Amino acid sequence: MKIKKVLKIIILTAIFVISIYVFIPWVFINDISTKEADIGINNTISGGLKTAISSYIVDTEDYDLTFDGKSTKSVGDIIFNLDKLDYIDLESYEPSKHRIFGLFKVDNLGWRIIVNKETCDVDVLVSEKDELIFTE
Repeated sequence: MKIKKVLKIIILTAIFVISIYVFIPWVFINDISTKEADIGINNTISGGLKTAISSYIVDTEDYDLTFDGKSTKSVGDIIFNLDKLDYIDLESYEPSKHRIFGLFKVDNLGWRIIVNKETCDVDVLVSEKDELIFTE
């Protein structure tokens, strides 16, 4: 009887140790792949927004992004107006960041759009909030 209990404990301990050795690398691989996927998605979206804003500025010479007199006060307004004018054709404009094995998405992210009026250079980056910055 005692030998069976000891054997059960040894087998359960071995299964537990093997499970830990399998689970820990899986966690790291999942974390890395989730971060890489988020970076790829964000680069695609920011590149599309950058191209659309640059094209709009070159086509219209509207360096202040007023969209024909309409006051642009936010990043959301810019995305809405670019979509309305068919400068962008992306499915989603939300930046992506996941936590805990990719199960939970962080919702409080935005875009930092920096427009240099002098050089017509546009930069779009992921930020903690939506920001619209004009420089000269």
